[in-house]
Amino acid sequence: MLIRIGDRVSTKYGEASIVTIDEVQLGEKYGHEVFEANLGSADSILRTRYVVDLDNGHWVYGTDIREIA
Repeated sequence: MLIRIGDRVSTKYGEASIVTIDEVQLGEKYGHEVFEANLGSADSILRTRYVVDLDNGHWVYGTDIREIA
């Protein structure tokens, strides 16, 4: 699954738009900002490499994104 800044996604906090995407080291919250990320499949290890800030005030790891809304 390819996500980009501005995409609406479904997360454990409901639907929201992506404000920023950071590529991080495993287990970290901060890294360097990217404009898009390929999360791979639902069980992909790639999802652990991204932290996504949402317009509803929450942030999630890529593993918490279910689908593009």
